[in-house]
Amino acid sequence: MQTTTATTEEVVRKLIEVCHDGRDGFQVAADAVDDAPLKAELLRYSRQRAQFISDLELEMHELGRKPPVHGTIAGMLRRGWLHLSNVISRGHESAILSACHRADEAAVDVYAEAAEADLPTGLQELVAAQNRVIQSVHERIGALCNGARMD
Repeated sequence: MQTTTATTEEVVRKLIEVCHDGRDGFQVAADAVDDAPLKAELLRYSRQRAQFISDLELEMHELGRKPPVHGTIAGMLRRGWLHLSNVISRGHESAILSACHRADEAAVDVYAEAAEADLPTGLQELVAAQNRVIQSVHERIGALCNGARMD
């Protein structure tokens, strides 16, 4: 039973870390774009990830564990969000969106792994709901990269 708890804790920690990275990354991207509707959309994604963090932290507390307070620099680098700062210095919205799409692929991967994990029912349902949003956002950012406006 303790193995399941440790595995559950590890899964939730990874989810929280990837959500911290996404929250911060989408905020940085929003700050760098001039297009008001795009800025609002990126800020909405940042706020979604912040809400995901809160929900996952609550689950950690219910498991009797302390959640991580932020993503790690190594994790952000590995997941590609730090590349965003290089792209922002050039200021092209299409390049910023492409960097967001590449970096957010980490969230897609981490959530796919979590969906396969043996988690308690309530947590499994939360992860499934968040995973659907993560997938939707990733598809939307991909569509924006390809020039499609899906209003």
